[in-house]
Amino acid sequence: IHSFIDIAQEKSADITTVAPGLAEALITTLAGLIVAIPALMAYHYLTRQTHKIEFALYELGDRFVRILRQTFNNQDAQ
Repeated sequence: IHSFIDIAQEKSADITTVAPGLAEALITTLAGLIVAIPALMAYHYLTRQTHKIEFALYELGDRFVRILRQTFNNQDAQ
């Protein structure tokens, strides 16, 4: 943004006018990547852990239902 203001004031677009704005944009982009990349890695790790827990709970529920069925089938047979 500052580069555009400077260009408008000087009525020219030479490298000395544009370079500070480009440097600012690159620094801002770098800061964003420094924050975004670890956040994305943490998101994927936590998502993977959630899926593991979900699968374990599904298996636990499945075993519980099988035990209940066996228990009630055995009681009905007696």
